[in-house]
Amino acid sequence: MVLRGVEHLAAVVLLMLVAVSAGVLLYYWLTGSASATASAERPLVRIEAVEANSSTLRVYVRNVGDTPVNITTIYLLHNGVLVAAMNTTGYAPPRGLAVVEAPLPPLPAATYTVRVAGTAGASASSILVLSSRTGWLKGWSYRIPIIFYNPSAVYLDYTVNVTLNATNFNGWSIVKPDGSDIRFTASDGVTLLPFRIVYWNPAARKAIITVNIGDLPPHSSKLIYMYYGNPSAEPPYYSSSQLYELIGEAGTININNTGGWVHFTVHFRETPVVIASIMTFHGRQPAVVRIMNLSRNGFFIRIEEYPKQYYWDGGIHLNETVGWIALRPGIWLIGGKIWVVGRTIANSTYRHVELPYRFKTLPAILTFIDSYNQGGVPPNPHAGSHTRENNPSTSGFDVKIEEQGDTPHVDETIGYVAVEPGTGRTVNGHLFEAGVLRDVEYVGIFGPGYIYYWDWRYHSFARTFPETPVIVFKIMTEYGPNHCHERMMAPSRSGFYYALQETPAFDGWHVTEWGGYIAIEPGPIYGIQYAPVSVSVVFGAPEHR
Repeated sequence: MVLRGVEHLAAVVLLMLVAVSAGVLLYYWLTGSASATASAERPLVRIEAVEANSSTLRVYVRNVGDTPVNITTIYLLHNGVLVAAMNTTGYAPPRGLAVVEAPLPPLPAATYTVRVAGTAGASASSILVLSSRTGWLKGWSYRIPIIFYNPSAVYLDYTVNVTLNATNFNGWSIVKPDGSDIRFTASDGVTLLPFRIVYWNPAARKAIITVNIGDLPPHSSKLIYMYYGNPSAEPPYYSSSQLYELIGEAGTININNTGGWVHFTVHFRETPVVIASIMTFHGRQPAVVRIMNLSRNGFFIRIEEYPKQYYWDGGIHLNETVGWIALRPGIWLIGGKIWVVGRTIANSTYRHVELPYRFKTLPAILTFIDSYNQGGVPPNPHAGSHTRENNPSTSGFDVKIEEQGDTPHVDETIGYVAVEPGTGRTVNGHLFEAGVLRDVEYVGIFGPGYIYYWDWRYHSFARTFPETPVIVFKIMTEYGPNHCHERMMAPSRSGFYYALQETPAFDGWHVTEWGGYIAIEPGPIYGIQYAPVSVSVVFGAPEHR
């Protein structure tokens, strides 16, 4: 999400325009090489007039050639940088006039270049001067207009980094030494926007400020104002919920085979992906967790044992602590780490999932059945259904539904989370850690009380948590063909024990597998949307009142 300098925008704009305007000679248009000496086969147009009011841009285009021309796009540039691209429709017959219109985005008072493009490579340009159309924040003496342009991606409730330096901001001697008089507003000049100063060093003339600018649709621009120069201003406060996107929530629940409801304490825009794991080892019989009735408000969850194999099996299970993480689908930047959250459909046959983001190193990949199309309590043959992964890589993985035996299973909705390994803190201060464990061993079970504890492995967190975190843990490989699932025990602020269990139908020694885990403090999870396409930024000239 780091904003790139405007010097990189020309190449991005060129590629974007070529993609959306196939057949138009955009290279010549962008570089200004189009001229009146073009061949007779290329129709020429000229702009005779440009009008603008508070909401509409109107351009009068004269066809000076002998071939009909359709005007399709209006572009606005400021100092050579594209700030808006607007679709339009206008027909100019030979020697005739076309009047084309488009909604005028909020822009600061400045001089702009207006360019039109049409069929067969027709293009022309003119100048537009806009006067101030905005209000002014009372008590402030200076402001700078800032324009963001989004070339293609979809950004909702978007938080951007505004980087100030000696080049784009000359008010270091005017702004208060601690930056407490900095304010941001919407394009109307008065509606305040939430922000947070991440880094402030006036001696070095550098600052980084995160600002929530709201939705930024594809191929759109947005104007905001940064105010400064108010000696009596006090630093404002904005909560994480105002500044950043709500991405998820983490928590625990104590349940047995009868289950219980989890009610989210946060409001999700859409039904989240849920990953859940048994964190304790009170009941030693092989068991997994299943959820049902997943919605934006919560889900029902219970522990399921497998169909009865021995006299101590049969579905009754002691209370366990179950950790769960609910996350919105998408690609997120949380604590400096990439989190990829999504869904797929799978059954008892492996399905390959290609991640929408390629990691630099192998991520922790966790999967979970988020639907309940088939299942049941023992002796139902589908009791204890769980996901099994294989072939994890930086770009994808395989997943299927596994049961006690090789019984087929219908399609289910599978949620997945892939997290860049390491530690970090969410923007609301919650510590987390994610990683891949390559030494997951088998813990033998041969009846009540006969547990080989020396088969457990222990993982120490890189940093001590302020309280026992929520831990979710999943097997990522299938090096051993026997059906198995993951178990944990003795979670603490400093680490946890982990192992794998085979289902009762196999219940023997198992080769070492790999597993992925996420540990995070309970509560809401805030972050920002990862920007696969950079949003450009243009700083306007300072304005004084």
